[in-house]
Amino acid sequence: MSIQKIVAREILDSRGNPTVEVDLHTAKGRFRAAVPSGASTGIHEALELRDGDKSRYLGKGVLKAVEHINKTIGPALLEKKISVVEQEKIDKLMIDMDGTENKSKFGANAILGVSLAVCKAGAAEKGVPLYRHIADLAGNSDLILPVPAFNVINGGSHAGNKLAMQEFMVLPVGATSFREAMRIGAEVYHSLKGVIKAKYGKDATNVGDEGGFAPNILENNEALELLKAAIGQAGYPDKVVIGMDVAASEFCREGHYDLDFKSPPDPKRLITGEQLGQLYQSFIKNYPGEGGTGGHWEGLGGKVGGSLVARMGLGMGIGEEKWPPNWDWGPLGETGKDWGDTGRVWGGGPRRTGRDWEGRWRFPSGTYRAAHGAGGTAAGREPALSRNREVAGPYWSTLGIAAPAVVSIEDPFDQDDWEGWQRFLGQVDIQVVGDDLTVTNPRRIQRAAELRACNCLLLKVNQIGSVTESIQACKLAQSHGWGVMVSHRSGETEDTFIADLVVGLCTGQDRGGAGGQGQIRRAQLQEPQGQVGRGPTGAAVTPPRATTSALGATKSSPGATTSAPRGGTSRNPPSKRSGAQQAPTSYFFGGGGAR
Repeated sequence: MSIQKIVAREILDSRGNPTVEVDLHTAKGRFRAAVPSGASTGIHEALELRDGDKSRYLGKGVLKAVEHINKTIGPALLEKKISVVEQEKIDKLMIDMDGTENKSKFGANAILGVSLAVCKAGAAEKGVPLYRHIADLAGNSDLILPVPAFNVINGGSHAGNKLAMQEFMVLPVGATSFREAMRIGAEVYHSLKGVIKAKYGKDATNVGDEGGFAPNILENNEALELLKAAIGQAGYPDKVVIGMDVAASEFCREGHYDLDFKSPPDPKRLITGEQLGQLYQSFIKNYPGEGGTGGHWEGLGGKVGGSLVARMGLGMGIGEEKWPPNWDWGPLGETGKDWGDTGRVWGGGPRRTGRDWEGRWRFPSGTYRAAHGAGGTAAGREPALSRNREVAGPYWSTLGIAAPAVVSIEDPFDQDDWEGWQRFLGQVDIQVVGDDLTVTNPRRIQRAAELRACNCLLLKVNQIGSVTESIQACKLAQSHGWGVMVSHRSGETEDTFIADLVVGLCTGQDRGGAGGQGQIRRAQLQEPQGQVGRGPTGAAVTPPRATTSALGATKSSPGATTSAPRGGTSRNPPSKRSGAQQAPTSYFFGGGGAR
């Protein structure tokens, strides 16, 4: 079915700036698309055409882009009579007509508006949901619901506070469904409001461009402390991890970085890329998620009594039991003593895993995990847990702390600081996301892969300017073992297209705003939940700090096994049978961690 009419107009986005809206008509009806826009944009992005007329919208009008659609692009597509299901052919025609490297003739906002509308019309022509049509265009037979990343603290160019780093996100990787992930995200958001209000006052809970809170703080680690407290108070230290979008290009000054860039310039404040990388490593070290206290209980500074080991190790209906009052917590000091005085065993006992067992303990200050293997690792043989409450041979035990971990950092360095990116990726075991670095552009993605500069792509459709090129960018990143996170922009509309895009491309990660911002789109994501075989989950108790394998993402094809470097955990999601409901699958971050 070919296009019958195309009409474009100028509308306002969520930040009150003009953007392009397109109505495309076929025999099936009208299909509307609206184009998002960003506040912090990479210099290598496709050109967003603005009018430059200071008498209208401070020069940000888009009437030129609208005119290109109504007078040039639209008539050409009507003349060619190309079917709307032929997305690549239509996108190529528009790109060829523009004829520039960065779409500067028509504007990426003009080409993308038509491309999005064509994609919606193509799905209707086939009689399938939009996410299924996108999956077909990408060659994906599988479908995956994403883990949502909630941008709950805004800084950088998205807020008027002093905070240099742009976004602090929470990701409910421990959720067993998308609906549960949304609930966890909302509860953490409201918990965070209370934490900020209690510490800084009611006026500190104003919000930034993306709906996250914007307290007037300067230290970036203070934002992480606020998140840690909010996640703990909400009761999800074992289900939520932390991501950051630094947007370092915004505060890069002639090869150095200014973490107080909103204040008057001062050369004394500038730090090097190496120093900035050390700061990130301190974040990773100080927010490691689950960490063992030692290979043996003796590592805590105390001796293990036989009865305690029996109760913990064999777990025959332990119910609720206190730690012994004379337990020596050693290096854990008063914190450990608090656990011992106030803690109770949570649940009906430990859970057997085949090699050892794991139990969960809930304390007023959070959730903790312990593991014990009798006659196992320390003795060099398989665990042998006795049913008569006696330990059969040497034993080992560890106590793990369930705490929110920093697992993903986006744009840690300037968009052209390739050396800094390479150095950092070689030093860490987390997801390192390219946004301004890669700008959803296959050429820059390929270069980043060859240089081992990052291991995850942030996909923004308006950075490249067409649906076809967005799909190509995603597939290229996945072919290199990267993760892919589909993202909104700070200037959004009521268009929900990228909700279908993240499902159809099987990326497993969806970045958006917090609170009410972006929730129209995420409401759309709940629609396919009953039709998609699996939703997002994280690790059963706490996700490993070093994990960089895919959170719902794949390598060359959906469902492919992904690997994680340096001790990260991976999962091989089960294949999806059409229409079948399956048990939730554990997904992690980064798509294999190519370096």
